[in-house]
Amino acid sequence: MPVSTGLIHTPGIFSICVDSSRPSGFTGRLYHCYSSEAVIISEPACLFLAMDKVFDSIGYPQSSTQARQFNAKHKAAEKAKGGVFKLMKEEDISRKHGDKGTFVVHVQSRQNATWQGKVTWAEKNQSQNFRSALELLKLIDCALDENNGNTI
Repeated sequence: MPVSTGLIHTPGIFSICVDSSRPSGFTGRLYHCYSSEAVIISEPACLFLAMDKVFDSIGYPQSSTQARQFNAKHKAAEKAKGGVFKLMKEEDISRKHGDKGTFVVHVQSRQNATWQGKVTWAEKNQSQNFRSALELLKLIDCALDENNGNTI
């Protein structure tokens, strides 16, 4: 069942395939068109760090604030590596699904040191806008709870 959001070719699109869910978070795989391999997600923090790294490497969406860091030399060397190219076809990304749920995330902007965009729960074909990375995480958690028959 391919994901039919019509947006998968946009630079800020990711497919989050959740394979297991537990009270402390979820695990799974992250797909985007700038990698031919899945990024393994062992916890939600890994998800956000991986996505932010892609945003910084492609320059989209642009961040409205400069991230603080302990090692500024490392960041400068990372930027000097060169351009980023699409390595996975959009059709291939849309065919990936998680055991517990699949979420297509379109981050449209990075304002106020967080993300804004839209998330689509592929299995239910339901979409919801989010105003922060935390709100995105809460939407995914609520969907996983609902999918597992849990109530809040």
